[in-house]
Amino acid sequence: MDAFDRALKQKAEQEAEEERQLLGRFGPLTDTMRRIVGKSDLEALRAAGLGFIINIRPERSVVHCADCEAVGVMSAKHPKIFSGTTHEAADWLRNDQSGVWDYCGLCHPTQV
Repeated sequence: MDAFDRALKQKAEQEAEEERQLLGRFGPLTDTMRRIVGKSDLEALRAAGLGFIINIRPERSVVHCADCEAVGVMSAKHPKIFSGTTHEAADWLRNDQSGVWDYCGLCHPTQV
């Protein structure tokens, strides 16, 4: 393995650890919740238009209705969680040890 490959592997390991730390703020996923894997998964959930997308960033997490226009332009850089119900999304977000989460400014999922 050359220096470039080692650097890529190290970067991937660092990103995986950062993601574990971000998700570790909340606790386990519940019944209808799951991790969103990749842009195509995110787009399929947006097209279906049901449920909620939680975009988790280091500084705060934001909950969106699945059909929100902001979901269509999200990058895969930050971890995302799908929740099928409002109660599960809200309960899970309330477990955030940082206590910093908000509603989307575009779709206003006020039912959460």
